[in-house]
Amino acid sequence: VQQAYEETKRVCGFRDPDFFFALLAGNGNGVNPAHTEAKVKEFLRKNAHRYLLAGAKNFLSQLSLRGRVSILSVGTGWFQREKIEASGILSPVCEVHVVKNKRDFFQGITPNKGVFLTDDSPLQIIQVKKAFPWVTTVLLNKKKDSPAADITARTFDDVLKAMAS
Repeated sequence: VQQAYEETKRVCGFRDPDFFFALLAGNGNGVNPAHTEAKVKEFLRKNAHRYLLAGAKNFLSQLSLRGRVSILSVGTGWFQREKIEASGILSPVCEVHVVKNKRDFFQGITPNKGVFLTDDSPLQIIQVKKAFPWVTTVLLNKKKDSPAADITARTFDDVLKAMAS
């Protein structure tokens, strides 16, 4: 399971659940497709903490002191929810939305200055900003700045400082 998860990230550039499940079912590792979901859930319970960005738990706790915190996650519903639940970050979170594209989520929100999207994907930032210029976008990227984002931060602490100013 670990090997399929890492191979999915390498090949797809992100965690694509459909590719991941296809690898599990077809790589001859003895995983019965009927038991794939149980195996994946077991893997996530043991390893989800490894896939959190450093400082994520503290960041969400600090945000919850400022207002409503929601997690938007792209992917397959049960897989993403299981991964988020297993990571241990739910306590300060009001709601979790699993979507095919984060841009679609913002269609139902009334524009206001208090809406922030923090993401480590430049593509998600670009798509949301283009469709909803009123959303303050924050790219969490340790390597480079992005002209598409309102704010580029290297750490979650940097994001909190930028949101305060």
